[in-house]
Amino acid sequence: MESKIIKRNGEEKSYVVEGATLKCRFGDQKSQLGLPEHHHIFIGDKPQASINDMQPHTNIRPFGMCSCQNNPAVAKATAENRGVLKKMPCDPVLTLPWIKGKNDVLLNNVPALLNISLNMCLYGGEIRIIDDGQEARLPDVPILPSFPQKSRTNKGNSKPFINPPGNPSSKPPAMQKEETVKQQEKEESELAIGKRYDLGVYYDPITGQQTYSALTVTVQKGATLQEI
Repeated sequence: MESKIIKRNGEEKSYVVEGATLKCRFGDQKSQLGLPEHHHIFIGDKPQASINDMQPHTNIRPFGMCSCQNNPAVAKATAENRGVLKKMPCDPVLTLPWIKGKNDVLLNNVPALLNISLNMCLYGGEIRIIDDGQEARLPDVPILPSFPQKSRTNKGNSKPFINPPGNPSSKPPAMQKEETVKQQEKEESELAIGKRYDLGVYYDPITGQQTYSALTVTVQKGATLQEI
């Protein structure tokens, strides 16, 4: 059976199945339509309802706490509370079938229940169908905050540097270039054992002395030309 009915004026109607969500004007909670004895007609895997599925506590379950003062229990509790409204547990009383069913679609000779159908509690609460029950609703799940991964930023560039895939320890190109230049300057300035320089300076690895013309200077390992 089709699940939706589209009227000519564009109004959407749908058939109602077990688990549909109901709401009473005077109840403080929603309820669900029960079909313990269904009609062996299904939409998807859910049994379809008819306008006769209106038995209190069987098809139409309580709506939490009732605030209707036509309810004798609420009226008595309110009077005992010096006129201040006091809600009492809902005990729905229904005696008539739902109205506004689908008269040309019958379930065991009874019109099918629609999402626009209405019923009335004997105490005055109008009962509506706010969800036809056809689609499963997932429970609300709290969304955990996401924390962005920290990334390095190149100097002079507002765009963050992101490590290339497979090389999480790589550095930004500008940082790599800067470190390369510093390393070259360090290698050029340090005195290497046994190395002869263009200035005519020679460092003897045996005596630990450096000779320049007639000047002899003792050089510590790792010293630079600037320090000499």
